[in-house]
Amino acid sequence: MKALVLSLALVSFAVVAATPEVTTKADPSANFSSYKTYYWIVKPDSASPTVQQRFVEGIDARLKAKGWTLADRGDVAISVNVSTAKKYKPNARGGVGYAGAPGGSDTIAMQQVDVSTVVVDMFDAKAQRAIWSGIASGPIPRAADKAVVEVDKGLDKMFASFPPTSGTR
Repeated sequence: MKALVLSLALVSFAVVAATPEVTTKADPSANFSSYKTYYWIVKPDSASPTVQQRFVEGIDARLKAKGWTLADRGDVAISVNVSTAKKYKPNARGGVGYAGAPGGSDTIAMQQVDVSTVVVDMFDAKAQRAIWSGIASGPIPRAADKAVVEVDKGLDKMFASFPPTSGTR
């Protein structure tokens, strides 16, 4: 039974300790070479103004690097939503080993970790249809300066192959 609990705890730890997991999907019929401008319809709502600002500035910088320009009414409308859930990771005390063995531990303390999921959606403003979506999920540190580093990691990964040349990445 203890082995099962430890195995589940280690799997949980791997999930919350990993770098941001990112997936993107694009409409295969969207012609991304025709899009040159964008505008915000929903900016991220985050508990930290610093993190919220980093999302906006980070996306703006990545789109600018791809030749896109922010406009009052652009070709593409962008919506960003952020949600945070509490996950738990194991924090064994007393070393690694079996209970009763030197360095072993009878219990595993669980540490709370905030895991955020960010969804970036893009819509063709004229056709009013979704053309691209990116989802990043991973732990976000409570310290704002460390959180912005994680935001950048997720955005780097999300926009690495943007704009897409086909519908699915």
